[in-house]
Amino acid sequence: MNKNKEGRTLLIMKDQKVDTNSFENVISDFKSGSETRFIEFDSVTNCKKVLEDLISKNIKCKYSYYNLFFRITKNLTNINIIDFKKLLINKLELQNPSINILDINLYMKNNKLIGTGYIIIDRIKDFNKIVENNKLIISEDNEEEFFTFYKFIRK
Repeated sequence: MNKNKEGRTLLIMKDQKVDTNSFENVISDFKSGSETRFIEFDSVTNCKKVLEDLISKNIKCKYSYYNLFFRITKNLTNINIIDFKKLLINKLELQNPSINILDINLYMKNNKLIGTGYIIIDRIKDFNKIVENNKLIISEDNEEEFFTFYKFIRK
């Protein structure tokens, strides 16, 4: 994954003295139990401006990413990677028009898709909605082919 992929949510490390009241275009500001701040902006551009400003002031911060593991029931023997990614993106955007997919990682074995992988998105709201809905039907003609989504926890 490109660690510099721009998103709409900033993560400000604990013990960083930041006045978030001066930020413009903030959608939400959340402080976790560990004192880490998550600030969501209305656009990637506005988030990037604040990130660059904070970094110039030596504030420890970065973009926040949310990882979703997925499985698919569809037979993947005759589908290529580009078509698969387009299918996944189209289905997610239909369900969540405001989603910003930062990256898609597909697991393969012997150069063939095995039906699992993970996506990286930039907002907790989209993450929670996908996990809550859990199932995404691929085709209305065949409800036996679908994506299922799970929280992806890195160790």
